[in-house]
Amino acid sequence: MRIIRNSTVAFLAALTAVSAHAQTGLGAAQPFNLYVLGNAWQQGADAEGGVAVGGNLNVGNWGFTTGWNGGGKLVVGGDLNNQGHSVHPDGVFAGGNLNYAQTLTSVGGVKANGNVHIEGGQPSSVKHGGTFSYNGTETFPVSQGTSASPVDFASTNAFLLAQSAYLGGLTGTNILDVSGTGGYLNLDASGGGVRVFNFSESAFENSWFINFNNAAPDTTILVNVAGTNITAPNGNYLYNFVSYPDGPGMGNVIFNFPDATQLHVDAMGGSILAPKATLDFDYGVIYGTTIVGQLGTANDPSVGQFNQKDRFGNDLRFRGRLPQVPEPGTLALAALGLVGLAARRRRK
Repeated sequence: MRIIRNSTVAFLAALTAVSAHAQTGLGAAQPFNLYVLGNAWQQGADAEGGVAVGGNLNVGNWGFTTGWNGGGKLVVGGDLNNQGHSVHPDGVFAGGNLNYAQTLTSVGGVKANGNVHIEGGQPSSVKHGGTFSYNGTETFPVSQGTSASPVDFASTNAFLLAQSAYLGGLTGTNILDVSGTGGYLNLDASGGGVRVFNFSESAFENSWFINFNNAAPDTTILVNVAGTNITAPNGNYLYNFVSYPDGPGMGNVIFNFPDATQLHVDAMGGSILAPKATLDFDYGVIYGTTIVGQLGTANDPSVGQFNQKDRFGNDLRFRGRLPQVPEPGTLALAALGLVGLAARRRRK
């Protein structure tokens, strides 16, 4: 009996080690400053880094410049309709039609698998899968044909949804009530590895400033936030980032909203993982990686700024290491192993 009990403990310990200690980042979304699983509506402001939109991207007449501070391609799974002046130094890809009603500048070239219309500007090259029109003198090469998307949105979206759900179920330090703190929190992040803090919706919405103390440089800080309709307090910055290189910095901090369908943000320091949420971003700046289900709406487009660097030039995109989502095969193997151990136990 003791042998079987010890075997069960060892088996469970091994499984826990495989699932909990294997580390990962944000998959194919990792290089991007902004990743949207579905559709996006953006009116003005910019993204310092690369942008990926799985559905359609609609840009108002103020334009939307991407990749200007550190580079990064603009990748759109569906149609790209831009009514403003825009610059994309590392190039543009659209899986459907591409329309720029004003000027487009793109040193990295333009590829679209549907029709392409560019009113003005100087893309370095154009490859289109349908028709092409340009209101000017073509001084750049134009070719016809389709191109593979740089991002597999179907698999990446599935990964991000599974990852957010799994991370949201991890145990950690529970922050359920912040009354009496004035919204200024000092949390102990010592111990290294991945530190998990689980906030209730009300606790998060009333936390104006969060400082994670005693964190080692390689510590990843995961903040899970419960709730479906969440408003982040204006100025929810993480002040530990000023302690470079002694602290982990904002690049190692990620806020996970596994159940949120609506997320309103005015300013945020730290990355956001909210793959089910529509992000309402009226103004301000998000510093880090932003991953959301939808950006803005047709009647209320986003006008906020997405930054991937701080004023010192440090890259703030998420670079932490997160617990890996267990593979279905691993879970099935675990179940079979436990069944076998139970059968052996009954025979004894």
